[in-house]
Amino acid sequence: MTAFECFEHFEHPMDEFDNMLKFSNNIIFSTELLPDPIPRPEEWWYYGLDHGQHISFYSRGTFAFIANKYGLNYENLGGLHLLTKRKIKSAYLKILKLSKFGLHKLFQIMLKSKTWEDYLNLSSRGF
Repeated sequence: MTAFECFEHFEHPMDEFDNMLKFSNNIIFSTELLPDPIPRPEEWWYYGLDHGQHISFYSRGTFAFIANKYGLNYENLGGLHLLTKRKIKSAYLKILKLSKFGLHKLFQIMLKSKTWEDYLNLSSRGF
């Protein structure tokens, strides 16, 4: 299961984990980790004070706790995070971590986003 830019919007994160794990034992997701030390509201852009939609924040310790609670493995991949039942080989993790150095550009060349096309298709149908 993938969840991009969702976790910071969860009012009850543990309930959401319960629901997600009903569908998959593997969750890859994006969210910013809470810096250490914890910044004051005016010191961290990710709080999103201008829109008030970011209501949940996480640390590596939080995800380690969640992984332990559900018997999962947690891997931090920079801005991406992975919770999985499977133990990931260190060689694969090194490749995944390379994405912060531009590996994602290879995927951008190979795969075309359908976001705009889907938006146009839905808006033409009145959604």
